[in-house]
Amino acid sequence: LHLCDRRQRQMCIRDRYERQIQQLNDKILSLRQQIEDLIIERIGDREHAQVYNNMITKREEEISAIEKRITDLREYDKICKQRKEQLKNTTQILDEILSEGTISDINLRMLVKRIFIHQNEDKSLDIRFEMNGEFNGTVSVFIEPTEELESA
Repeated sequence: LHLCDRRQRQMCIRDRYERQIQQLNDKILSLRQQIEDLIIERIGDREHAQVYNNMITKREEEISAIEKRITDLREYDKICKQRKEQLKNTTQILDEILSEGTISDINLRMLVKRIFIHQNEDKSLDIRFEMNGEFNGTVSVFIEPTEELESA
């Protein structure tokens, strides 16, 4: 269920980007049509040619800004797709672990890159995992020393 929700969310995001890009392209077409209309009007009204030139320049600047926005959206979408691939690999590892019910040595090695263990002065341990996959956030857990650990 969780993976389906993620896929649906990604499809919604992709669809939203595609709609935004289409709307921006439609806006560019509209602005280009306005520029053509202004050029025709400028031909008939040479006295106010500078006013028309200013209006044309303004629309050309707006087209440039919109084209940059489209480029940014496409770049962001590309980055999201790369991130999705990274998450897909991580998700496959986690799905494999969950389906088995236990974590094998191989899966542990695929999931965890390094484990850092530090014993504090009060004999408590700080354990930090460096993961192979892309995981957000960190979790700190304090484990009380047991008699077994204290005697070691």
